[in-house]
Amino acid sequence: TEHGTIPLVLDRAKSPCAVRALLFLATKKYFDSSPCHRLVVAVRYKVLQCGDPSGTGWGGPGFTFKDKPPTGLQPARDGKVVYPAGTVAMAEMPGSSYGSQFLLIYGDTEMPASDPIVGTYRETGQATLDAIAAGGVEQATIPGTSLRITRPKTPVVIQSATVAA
Repeated sequence: TEHGTIPLVLDRAKSPCAVRALLFLATKKYFDSSPCHRLVVAVRYKVLQCGDPSGTGWGGPGFTFKDKPPTGLQPARDGKVVYPAGTVAMAEMPGSSYGSQFLLIYGDTEMPASDPIVGTYRETGQATLDAIAAGGVEQATIPGTSLRITRPKTPVVIQSATVAA
């Protein structure tokens, strides 16, 4: 991003379909020049959501898949679990994934155990994510709907996504 790099370490054993999709899309330059459209800075929910080149939160690559829900996460309130800081997960909609949207979890986050974990980001990415979160959020309406989300006050764009061995 223009704010710094966020190196990911993907784990095929946790979510083979999701990791395969992310790698395929990265090699096709799908994520290049795409915005991160959602930032949440709540006490128990700290997430930067990326992977939708349309920037609306509704876009995707034209395919979805069902992958394994996460296991072994610490229980939280109201039947939720804690996704620990440093986790990378796929954004889920009921029954399948969005195909390309992923969550960079920059602080311990409580949410339902439905978003498959695809890996982690390296420690150097934490400083980048902390700086993005420190920039604050603004309310936005998702185009074509009345749904409201929070997005980064300072735009975040994935300049390029590359695959390394």
